[in-house]
Amino acid sequence: MSLSKKSSSQKNSTNKKKSVFREEEEEEKIGYKSPANTPVSDYEDDGEENGQPFEDYNISKQINVKRPPIQAWEDPDDKEVEMDISKIARLRKLRKNKEETVVTGEEYQDRLKDYYNQTIKTSHFYDWVNKKTNIIEAKEESYLDSILKTNTTIIEGSKTDTIPRDIIKISKAAAIPTESRHNCVIQSIDFHKNNETLLSAGLDKTIKIFNISKVFETNKYELRPMKTLHAKNLPILTAKFNGSYNEILATGMKKYLLSFDLVKETFDKSAPSFISSRLEGQVKSFMLSPDEETIALFGHNQYMLIVSAKTKQLLYELRLNSECSACSFSSDNKHLFTTTEDGNLYQWDLGMRKVVEMFHDVGSMKTTCLDFSEDGSYLATGSSAGIANLYAFNKLTKTVEKNVTKEVSNLTTSLDNVKFNPAGEIMALTSRWKRNAIRLLHVPSLTVFSNWPNMRTKLSFINRVCFSKNNRYMALGNDLGNVIVYNFEHYEK
Repeated sequence: MSLSKKSSSQKNSTNKKKSVFREEEEEEKIGYKSPANTPVSDYEDDGEENGQPFEDYNISKQINVKRPPIQAWEDPDDKEVEMDISKIARLRKLRKNKEETVVTGEEYQDRLKDYYNQTIKTSHFYDWVNKKTNIIEAKEESYLDSILKTNTTIIEGSKTDTIPRDIIKISKAAAIPTESRHNCVIQSIDFHKNNETLLSAGLDKTIKIFNISKVFETNKYELRPMKTLHAKNLPILTAKFNGSYNEILATGMKKYLLSFDLVKETFDKSAPSFISSRLEGQVKSFMLSPDEETIALFGHNQYMLIVSAKTKQLLYELRLNSECSACSFSSDNKHLFTTTEDGNLYQWDLGMRKVVEMFHDVGSMKTTCLDFSEDGSYLATGSSAGIANLYAFNKLTKTVEKNVTKEVSNLTTSLDNVKFNPAGEIMALTSRWKRNAIRLLHVPSLTVFSNWPNMRTKLSFINRVCFSKNNRYMALGNDLGNVIVYNFEHYEK
């Protein structure tokens, strides 16, 4: 029994020695030595060790030593492989001179790394990575202190500088020069995001781009022609800027979507069979979502086609009970409001792709136009009887109230446009069936401005209306091929 015990103890000691030697060999390979293997003195002198205070000894400092990076795996064949970087076009940028052709696999890897690192340094897209944030150790103010230091309102959504009611300060800013006007009725107007550039389009198959510029000699504004685009075989009904992709989208009396690249200056026609098959004869109109990522396209039938603004491919389709006459996106891009020829209103949830509300437009035999305010407060509709209805939008339930908040009956002919300005303070309603048929509604008080238009206002028959993104300008397109731009003095600040 004693011999067996001794043999087992000897085996355990030899195993321990082997494990210790293995650990030491592994540590030597990685260039690290644990503090446990460091020599320790045989005595302690008042808490000191090797002439240094014992309390200063910190194991974490030893453990957290930066180790040199070790490559997980090396391929010995990389040195033997040869790469010809002159034959492939995408690899020619790795050459140091034009005569260089073949490099080793190891050199090829190094040059790829250098090119990648150089790209990160020079590209503005990666600027956020290289920004050095300065840490301020000063004591931060409390939220209460910051509020008490100001006298501004802290209630979300409140407005302190709304446009005054009853009397509006509006003046004519510019119009298209006679020689640059369209040879047809203006069918579409749209402002660019820079607020100074606008386009106009019509059945003469042209899209004209203008810039609102100030003439220093006369101190007046003018619409200066910048570019004229000719869309071959496409009488245009709707055209809009898409600033996210630097292009102009246009549809007309054909079964396709036309896009013009503002950078490459080229036209691209999108007419997938599954889109054109749903359109009977022509595209009636389209609407671009506020985030400029989705297009709602419809023709002379009950189908609403939802198309990607990037790929121009069909995402899905919505079906109404009768022919669609107008549509508008909600400000958060989550809902789509549509109306039909028989006066029904639909609210679609685009996430669930189904109708969440449907009701009849009050007092309407045929609803011709609609618009949703960007502040998410109202949905406006216009009918063939010349009546515009305002419906309040409940922001808690995300649905439209079915009772009319305001009925505007100042015009007596069929309405072609109801349009909110981006601030949601002015709503314009127009009709092309009567000369100078336009009214401006003060939305906060739900009253119509009484001083404009007046007897001296000459607008002819208005077909389209559009507001600039900064609320300052309003553009009106008429039957003379002219676009007249008006300036709101309240928004000049």
